[in-house]
Amino acid sequence: MSCTPIVGRLAHIWQNVFRRLSRVCRYYHSNPQFLCSSATIANPVELATEICGKQFILVDKDGSPAAERGYYFIQPPKIMGKDDNYYGQVRITTVAAELFGTDG
Repeated sequence: MSCTPIVGRLAHIWQNVFRRLSRVCRYYHSNPQFLCSSATIANPVELATEICGKQFILVDKDGSPAAERGYYFIQPPKIMGKDDNYYGQVRITTVAAELFGTDG
């Protein structure tokens, strides 16, 4: 279930669905765990607790493997004429091609 903002009657409908599901699971001696996710709501734990009627733990760290990232800011060199007039800058794609050793 995605914990997107649920307002009005829809929140009550989901509360009833989870309450009934929990009741059926208890009848069959099962204790389900609910996993809710949200990328847009500010208070996902409170919303999930309100809708599902169970306590939740916030997991806000990404534990998936990822390559190390590096960020670089490049200021392309200025193109100056023999008369010391400024004629623009070298295109950033040209600078990047030279840095990465590719033909641009």
